[in-house]
Amino acid sequence: NHLEDDIFISDEPQGIAITLSDRFLFDVGRAELKPGAAPVLGKLASLFEDLDSTVSIEGHTDDVPIGRGSIYKDNWELSGARAMS
Repeated sequence: NHLEDDIFISDEPQGIAITLSDRFLFDVGRAELKPGAAPVLGKLASLFEDLDSTVSIEGHTDDVPIGRGSIYKDNWELSGARAMS
């Protein structure tokens, strides 16, 4: 899918980590997935259907302060909304 610059895989002490670039998933200050992200996430999720192990999903943001018009009070709240997306 030409996502070499947007998906990173590493072997961590707690297991395999798959990191997806925020620029691929979200617009700045937003938690709604970009239109092209859902199909790719669906393909990725299908890899985990038959695993007999725990899968953790985390959401992160950058350090840009949340703007006045945002529905999120801070980056902590935004990161949680991104994880839920």
